[in-house]
Amino acid sequence: MSNYAESFGQGGMNDQVDIDSLMQEIDIDRGEIDWRKDFVNFDEEDVARLTDLRPLFEAHTEDIAELFYENLTGYEETVEVIGRSEKNVEQLKETQRAYFTTLAGGEYDYDYFKNRARIGKLHDLLEMPMKQYIGQYGVYYDLILPLLTERTAEQLADRVREAVDGAASDDELTRIIDSEIEELRADITSVLRIINLDMQVVADTYIHSYSQKLEREIEQREQLAREVETDLEEPLSDLQRSSTNVAQSSQ
Repeated sequence: MSNYAESFGQGGMNDQVDIDSLMQEIDIDRGEIDWRKDFVNFDEEDVARLTDLRPLFEAHTEDIAELFYENLTGYEETVEVIGRSEKNVEQLKETQRAYFTTLAGGEYDYDYFKNRARIGKLHDLLEMPMKQYIGQYGVYYDLILPLLTERTAEQLADRVREAVDGAASDDELTRIIDSEIEELRADITSVLRIINLDMQVVADTYIHSYSQKLEREIEQREQLAREVETDLEEPLSDLQRSSTNVAQSSQ
């Protein structure tokens, strides 16, 4: 594992997040993680494929981070969110390199999903709208898929060259091409599955935050209603006492 991955999650805002309590409140435990993996068909073959992609990802962490933040800093709305972080852009790029590396880290256990929940909560604390956070995954697709297709093109060219040198038949060449295309499809599917699982956890943290805000808003409104009711009851009580006094005096 690269140094980027080892430094992942060491930011200054982490002490603001009680990650164990958060995982309990969003109902993510080991059983839930297993269910989600099964639901999107994420299995050991996906783990093996992602692990195999690790050298490719690690070789491009610098480029990915640069391109990723080139997109983010191109919009006023996202620049505003970045400005609320305790880290500068260069430090955020390092965090991004670490995150990208862990996608192909080969370990997708409870701790992996705790990290994803923590990341989602930190972005919520920075008041990054969900549309921006989820939208960032679309940027990832644009950055990752070309890496996979270029890798396949190089492997296909090597295999075809060897086959031609060996006087392979047209059927053999067709099988080679079909094989490489199928490998590319499977690699893309594995990447999309792990990103989908990441997105689920992020959505959970945002929904949890929205629910807490809604509960606080309801409590404040109920408290205000009780105070208004009390304020109205006091004049009514005085009026009732005055009416009783007048009636007694008249009698």
